[in-house]
Amino acid sequence: MKRNAYKFTKGAYGNKFIFTSSGTKGSVRKGVIFKDEDDDVYSISMGDLDAHDQIQNFDPTGNNDARKVMATCADIIDYFLEQKPKATIFISGATDRLTKLYKMLILRELTPGAGYMAFGLNADSTYEPLDPNKEYEGYFVLRRK
Repeated sequence: MKRNAYKFTKGAYGNKFIFTSSGTKGSVRKGVIFKDEDDDVYSISMGDLDAHDQIQNFDPTGNNDARKVMATCADIIDYFLEQKPKATIFISGATDRLTKLYKMLILRELTPGAGYMAFGLNADSTYEPLDPNKEYEGYFVLRRK
């Protein structure tokens, strides 16, 4: 799927990706990191990079390029899942606002039509197929087989 996204680079170990957002606040370095949690389940962290290349994922930058940033994150997830087709990605925000933003990412970019399946994680640790009208604690995303 062709998206209007930033170019990204991959770190040496294949689990960290970096790109630069350009907008009203100038150039902002951003990162996406996949952490291996358990048996092909990876959590993902996304956000601005600080001076030590650590992700600060508490609030969106406000660079007025959210769609392009989300498209870039989707491209990175695509790339990661091409390398690890059996992987499941767990996405949850550090705040409720970010969790809602990640839901928009999934609904806009990681759709069944694009080859994905998504599930919402409920507060009682059960999960179900993603319902666009419901709020969740987090999301599981995987490629359709």
